[in-house]
Amino acid sequence: MDIDELRQQYIELTDKVMPSLAREKNWPVRFNHCFQRVILDTLFQDCWYNHLNRSSRVPAYKQLNNNQLKQAIDIAQRMISSSETILKLNRNSLAYRNKLVTPINS
Repeated sequence: MDIDELRQQYIELTDKVMPSLAREKNWPVRFNHCFQRVILDTLFQDCWYNHLNRSSRVPAYKQLNNNQLKQAIDIAQRMISSSETILKLNRNSLAYRNKLVTPINS
């Protein structure tokens, strides 16, 4: 897949598929920007702001290279397949941001 196809797949997952499933399955994370936060924080194992240009007019996902996009899509697919994974990765994301005491180890 080329980078444009990967970006399209990432946006499809985070803007449409995941929010729809969140409503259906009553996930604690519901909005596209929240899914993207969890995915990007998981990708970097840190707050994504520390790794990408937050103030850029270029969206974070467009700053990712092919390999990072593939990893982000894999994270999204893992989240889709398991509510437990969503809970764990969201808690980790919040911990990276000092909004929760400690992350949960993989």
